[in-house]
Amino acid sequence: MRLTPLRTLAILVLLSACSLGQAGDRGQNGTRGDSTGVGPGISIDEALASSLDEPLLINGWLVVSPQGDVRLCSALGESNPPSCAGSSLPITGLDPDDAGELAKAGGVQWSEESIQLLGTIKDGRLVVSATSL
Repeated sequence: MRLTPLRTLAILVLLSACSLGQAGDRGQNGTRGDSTGVGPGISIDEALASSLDEPLLINGWLVVSPQGDVRLCSALGESNPPSCAGSSLPITGLDPDDAGELAKAGGVQWSEESIQLLGTIKDGRLVVSATSL
């Protein structure tokens, strides 16, 4: 049997459905209990434009201000310490100590590489759970 693009797609869909588990594996809000995401994710601009109420996997750089405000930024400014450049989302529900190793300077903390966070957009904020990294 020759593997055509259509057959490949069908196989991938079936494998994805199998990996979801049974309905009993779902959390109270219908999502898997582990709240992790896999895939390329979307940009902050795409997340802000989305009308979905479901969790989104969003790419960006984490920046924590000296006051403890946590944001996901589409880019880092070239200043030292860096600040958000471009679009950004304030984050609710993420303890910066759970974000892994962050660079620090001048009271600011930031991720030196792009990260992905899984969460929902509510009132212009990214709402995440403790297992969203």
